[in-house]
Amino acid sequence: MSLGNPSALYLLLLVPVAMIVFYWRERVRLHRLHVLGTGFVAQAKSFTGFAAIGWLGALVCLVVGLAQPRWGVEVVPLATQGIAIVAVLDVSLSMDADDVQPSRLERAKLDLRRVIRDLTGNEFALVVFADSAMLQLPLTTDAQSAELFVQNASTAMLSGQGTNIEAALQIGLSALSNSIAPKRILLLLSDGENQMGSPLMAAGAAKAAGVRVDALGYGTVAGSGIPLRDENGNRVGYKEDRSGAVVHTVLDEHSLQAIATTTNGIFERVESDGRGLERLLETWRTEQSATSGETQTRPREQFPLFIAVALVLMSAERVALMGRRRSAA
Repeated sequence: MSLGNPSALYLLLLVPVAMIVFYWRERVRLHRLHVLGTGFVAQAKSFTGFAAIGWLGALVCLVVGLAQPRWGVEVVPLATQGIAIVAVLDVSLSMDADDVQPSRLERAKLDLRRVIRDLTGNEFALVVFADSAMLQLPLTTDAQSAELFVQNASTAMLSGQGTNIEAALQIGLSALSNSIAPKRILLLLSDGENQMGSPLMAAGAAKAAGVRVDALGYGTVAGSGIPLRDENGNRVGYKEDRSGAVVHTVLDEHSLQAIATTTNGIFERVESDGRGLERLLETWRTEQSATSGETQTRPREQFPLFIAVALVLMSAERVALMGRRRSAA
């Protein structure tokens, strides 16, 4: 047997105190009854002994119940929080390329909103990154707020140029540190082009923390230029480098695959019709279902037994008192 709250047993020190108080009160009552004759005193003594045993026994049972005695084992469903997903969204300029319609970034935003809707009730957070990264939305189960933050993401959010996947994964990993969900996932949505840091080092840190990186790749191997648009959204040309040549951006599948593989994660290339995302969603649904069915064994709580005995003892004393009053009448 074990006790969940052994310090409650100190309350047993109240038992001798209660006995003294009870004894003193009965001495006073019996002294007053003595003037009525020895028959009344004998009957009162008999009932007083029964009442004392009942109330003191109930007190002991209540104290032991508060100590939470446990013996035996029981199998219970494992309390879970489902899946915690931190979306790590690339908002570098290359994500404006339209080799995936309507653009890499807009396709990623549509897919991410689909993820939020399909997995409502789970935790979501959003990290956006280009040459630097920032936590845009901490972990929340508020799907409506999560969708709003995703919808407002754009390549104008961060002023610097370049891509730093390592910094983004590190911030995403930090955002997951307080989650108690049994499945914790970094979802990287990017074209894979990286100019700074070491994404594989960040992936290794995620694996060590028990976090998986799943990656969705946006773009094509053939690639395209990066459209420049006016304030009305009309294309006015393509981004050029310092020499005047059009900047050409392609999907770097190998980098994204390597990041995911390092953590035993999944990489999918997303097409304009959303293929790739559906396969990943199916994986998450299966994992969520499997997690919700897990069980654990724990010591069986026995305090209800002691509480029940205490109630029986108090009820018996009350019943006996009412019976005594009827017989006296």
